[in-house]
Parts: sequence; C-alpha cells; structure tokens
Amino acid sequence: MKLKHIMLMIAALLVTNGLVSQWNINRLVTNEHRVVHVQEVLTALEEVLTTVTEAETSERGFLITDDAQYLRLYESAVGRIQETLDRLTMLTEGEAGQLELIAALRERVASRVVELERAIAARRAGGFDAARQSVSTNQGRRLMSEMRNLVGQMQMRQHESLAAAAAES
Repeated sequence: MKLKHIMLMIAALLVTNGLVSQWNINRLVTNEHRVVHVQEVLTALEEVLTTVTEAETSERGFLITDDAQYLRLYESAVGRIQETLDRLTMLTEGEAGQLELIAALRERVASRVVELERAIAARRAGGFDAARQSVSTNQGRRLMSEMRNLVGQMQMRQHESLAAAAAES
C-alpha cells in the first residue's frame, strides 16, 4: 500500500512538472514572438528615417546637378517611405498610442515630401538660385527634427515592451 502511494505521488509530481514545463515553454515562445515583433517595428522606424534622408539626398543631388537620374532615386525613396509607413501601421495595429504617433509621423513625412517637391519644382522653373531660395527656409530641418522626435518616442515604447517581455521570461 505504501509503495502504491509513493508511485501515485511520483506520477502526480511528474504530471505537475510536465504542466509547469509546458507553461514555461509557452511563455518563452510568446515572449520570443514579442521580441521579434518589437525588432520588426524598430527596424521599420529606422527605415522611415533612412528613406526620408535618402529622398532628401536625392533631391539635393538634383538641385545641385540638374541630373534627372537623381529624381528617379528620389521617386523610388518616396514610394518606399509610404510602403514602410503602411507596414509600420500594420505592425502596430491595436496599439492606439503607437498609431497616433504614426499618424503624426505620416503628416510630417507628407509635409517634408511637399517641401522636397517644391524645391524640385523651383529648380525646374527657375534654376539653381530658385532652388536655393526654396530650401533656405529651414522648414525641412524642423520637419526632420519632429520626425526624429516621433520615432524616438515610438522606439522608447518598443524598448519598454521589450523590457516587460524580458521581465516575464
């Protein structure tokens, strides 16, 4: 009889150990998915800033040289910015605070693209001096600063999410 109780206790401990192990594995897998998701968001955020900078660089290349090849690079960058913002929106679906910041980032990006287009139009219509006058307003610098600030806020939220996942693991 005593052996039977010992065997039942061992079996109960093994089942309990198996259940706890399964719970821990599920929690680790869930946290790993969170980490991967956060990394995707952080990558998309950096990509937005990098691609806006690429658009600015291409625009400046055109303004200085009047070489249309720079415009192809510019147009490619502008298209990728929108794709990246769309991907970022999809990645943060359900995160109201992040979606608000993305909406604000979209506004700044759109305003910056308008500024870039204005300078390109000025170069085409009035040459280098007209383009120089168009970019001398410092509006682009202000918009980029605001974009970096918004991206920084979003990155901070993602890092906080990573810290929470690490604390749970």
